[in-house]
Amino acid sequence: MGEVKRTYDSPRRRRQAEATRRRLAASARKLFAQRGYAATTIESITSDAGVAVQTFYATFGSKRTVLFALLDEVEREADLPGLREQLRQSANDPPRQLRHVVDFNVRLFQGTGDVLEVLRAAGSADADLASAWREGEDRRCGGQAPLVREWVRLDALSPGLQEHEAADILWAFTGPDTYRLFIRERGWSVSRYADWLTSALQQLLFKA
Repeated sequence: MGEVKRTYDSPRRRRQAEATRRRLAASARKLFAQRGYAATTIESITSDAGVAVQTFYATFGSKRTVLFALLDEVEREADLPGLREQLRQSANDPPRQLRHVVDFNVRLFQGTGDVLEVLRAAGSADADLASAWREGEDRRCGGQAPLVREWVRLDALSPGLQEHEAADILWAFTGPDTYRLFIRERGWSVSRYADWLTSALQQLLFKA
């Protein structure tokens, strides 16, 4: 009877695989920012990370996959579950909820600013990446919609402001373009920007 081959897996091997994944992702992120998405080759990523090209394909499969993995990683770092818990704890307090939303988006764009710029630039030449950008913005808008709906239920919105208008205002002002203009283009500090944005949105959205 022949010997049965067993797949060997161990905590050490898993740790090594995860370390390799992180190294490849870090190299891809650096090179995307320096050279742009299109100009960054898989060979340059693996060279920078010090691993074989075959390892990249076994780990990610494509540049597109590693870019989306970077977006997922920074979203986790911004702590979306934590935001949901903060919103739950501050139910019936729209101004406090608004501040939580602003702070989350500031954390998100601090972590993803370079990756988002890569995605935006690459989208001009790659229809799939352009679609991913739009999908991400639609998801952000859709994620905020239930909160605005709750503010309507609490009769918190400014007189005459419709629910869809409030949702559009919140989406636009808390988006990556506003962050980029104030922080990266005009040099505002993060704390000053967050304070200003919260105050401006309170005036635009809520009753005096």
